[in-house]
Amino acid sequence: MGCGSLAAMAVFESKYREELTKEEGISSVCEAICSGIFNDLGGGRNVDICVINKGHGEYLKNCQLPNPRTYVSSRGCSFPKKTEGLFTKITPLKIKVEVIEVGDAMEE
Repeated sequence: MGCGSLAAMAVFESKYREELTKEEGISSVCEAICSGIFNDLGGGRNVDICVINKGHGEYLKNCQLPNPRTYVSSRGCSFPKKTEGLFTKITPLKIKVEVIEVGDAMEE
């Protein structure tokens, strides 16, 4: 869990009970992940779940798509994940110290 984990944990803590069925567990995990997605600015778009049983695991990819990407370019181009700058200019800072003498602070 990432930065939406506080919202997800709140759902886990409120929904958990002993003897959850597999379907109830999947449903509560989906709700918790959706809570993390919608209550965090960096949340994802889909819910993937891995159900682990004794001896095997079941991977449910795209179990839910609560926040699908809505923009599709008409030209079919995609946006790079990294924005590169055109140039780099480093300007060193000059330390400027100005000493101003005033009267004695203890004078009245």
